[in-house]
Amino acid sequence: MHNMKILFVLPNIKINNKIRNLIIWINQKLIFGFGKSLAFPILVALTDPIHDVEFVEGGHNEIDYSKNYDLVAISVVTRYSPLAYEIADKFRKRNVKVVIGGWHASALPDEAKLHADSVVIGEAEETWPILINDLKNGKIKPFYYSDRPVDSKIIPHSCIDIYPKNKRSSVQATRGCPYRCEFCSMASVKFRNQFRMRPIKDVLEDIKNVPNKGFFFIDNSMTINSDYTKELFRQMKDLNKKFYAYGNINALSKDEELLKIAQ
Repeated sequence: MHNMKILFVLPNIKINNKIRNLIIWINQKLIFGFGKSLAFPILVALTDPIHDVEFVEGGHNEIDYSKNYDLVAISVVTRYSPLAYEIADKFRKRNVKVVIGGWHASALPDEAKLHADSVVIGEAEETWPILINDLKNGKIKPFYYSDRPVDSKIIPHSCIDIYPKNKRSSVQATRGCPYRCEFCSMASVKFRNQFRMRPIKDVLEDIKNVPNKGFFFIDNSMTINSDYTKELFRQMKDLNKKFYAYGNINALSKDEELLKIAQ
């Protein structure tokens, strides 16, 4: 097996049209695109271009189960896990190899394995190429997990063009969070407590590639290392973009300079 046909599936349930139209109206007023997961845009970037890659977001109605795929990769968050498992089961009944990853699968890999040939646990930048090579050789493993945190310097520029234009607005500058809040999904994923910063030049390049006037930092918090964030914001100033991001509320009282630079 050399060039393969790979389908990436992001399970989702379409929302009520009235709610959707309200979100779109607010979005247009704010001139931001919709922030989306970068999991698959990163995996597509890591996939050898000799392979035929497709992407679909949604439920059963958006998926053509009659197509022949060598691999179906599904990213799972908890609220869509029942739908994700249904999709996985339908493909496996057709003897299609299925791999499941994402937050839910990383927290409950044994559960995910009941519906998949393989489960990717945690960050996938280093394990995904290994999985693809194993599949080509007919030796796919039941579980793949990194034994170290991914070096922020090897995180590739994401292929955000797999999304519609109004959804290409996510950028990642940092990864991880040193706090272990018991209510947060970060606490259950290995190495995610190790905070890492991407080279600023890489982040700026990703921002320039966003077609929207505004974008969303999907980082857990942009206030963990304020020196890094201040320098990034300074260098962003001439890009003529608006942004929004998460941050820790204590920054409001202890770092007025960060807020001024952000503004």
